[in-house]
Amino acid sequence: MEEGKFRYDGPAQTLDFEIERTKDPITGKVPWQQLRLAIEATDLTRKQLRLLDNFTEALSWSERGPVSDVPGPSNGNTRANGGIPSGRVRAIMVDSSDATHKTVFVGSVAGGLWKTSDITVSPANWVAVDERMNNLAIADICQDPRPGFQNFMYLCTGESYGNSDAVRGVGVFKSVDGGTTWSFLSSTSSYINGTRILCDYLGNVYLGTRSSGLLRSTDGGNSWTTITPSGIGNDVCDLEITSTAVAGRLHVTTGIFSTSGYRYTDNPETQLQPSGWNAATIPFTTFNQRTELAVSGNTLFALPDNSSHLVPTIWKSTDGGVNWAATTTQPTSGWANGQGWYDLSAAINPSDPTNCIVGGIDCYETTNGGATWSKFPHGSEHLANMYMPINMIFNGGMVAANCFLVVTGVCIIQQMVVQPSETEM
Repeated sequence: MEEGKFRYDGPAQTLDFEIERTKDPITGKVPWQQLRLAIEATDLTRKQLRLLDNFTEALSWSERGPVSDVPGPSNGNTRANGGIPSGRVRAIMVDSSDATHKTVFVGSVAGGLWKTSDITVSPANWVAVDERMNNLAIADICQDPRPGFQNFMYLCTGESYGNSDAVRGVGVFKSVDGGTTWSFLSSTSSYINGTRILCDYLGNVYLGTRSSGLLRSTDGGNSWTTITPSGIGNDVCDLEITSTAVAGRLHVTTGIFSTSGYRYTDNPETQLQPSGWNAATIPFTTFNQRTELAVSGNTLFALPDNSSHLVPTIWKSTDGGVNWAATTTQPTSGWANGQGWYDLSAAINPSDPTNCIVGGIDCYETTNGGATWSKFPHGSEHLANMYMPINMIFNGGMVAANCFLVVTGVCIIQQMVVQPSETEM
């Protein structure tokens, strides 16, 4: 029997089948932009038909659910306020153009981009953004920080961490109207495995990918230059910058089941040579797996995942990443619960560098720079005016950032309440 002739279906096979039946036979690629135009033309035709005198709306539909497969305590759901899980959400961004800082965008790995105009409401009202995007696998989102340019936003696509149900991306999308509509950047069609995206104080865009390394655009995404540091592989797992108001130090870690490493540069906007990056003098230990960073000025925490997908040691630097040392103590052994390859996040209080939260399956907090750690939340009301992380991870009820959502510097303990519904994600 020919090997592979009879095999089970799966997410990868389904996606391959979809690509095969929709791709251009000449280019071998799916004409995403033409598909979008066709959808828009269909919508326009429908609107025009509704204007005709003899037009009749045959059926009117309204959603009736389900919105969750966990109805309540009777089925084991003991979450606060009866909160329900969403699907996997890897991107979150507070809209800096909103003076109240209540507007928040979140990106699902399979359900597209969502927005709420008031994150302080519990539960928040989430609305799908631009459902006609050609790809709904949102990996990360960022905003141009320059005054007058905050209507420019970018998001990268692709679930790039190796899970069996991972959703493939198509590249980077850009919005020029504050996130209302999004256009695909054809210059990024090769970057289908996005992991991180951010803007610096000049509006330059930095794109971290799996396989394609680290890239920079200085012209709003029209063209890209590869600036991957040498010697640490091409699988970027985290990308952090110390400031978007002034020139900042850019930190990058690599390793997604592959060669891992860490580098930094003080000149990301002009960095050209792969060899021009700085390595740590005293590095943290890596395991050829991913490493998550938390950055606030010269204070950094590093969470390297090992082959058992645990984080045996949290490392800290107080000199901008030059020298690293293990924190004095560690959270409870096994706190990453064997899912550090996917569920891993960290954030530092920007007003107090000794205060940091790390998360895998469980969250732990230090208020003294790593001298001690305690499980978070503590069962009592947590202090406000706390965290502003860029890349916290949400994942259907079992990942760290499910425990808290951050807006305007206020830590809102919203266990599952503020997320879009499961069926919509």
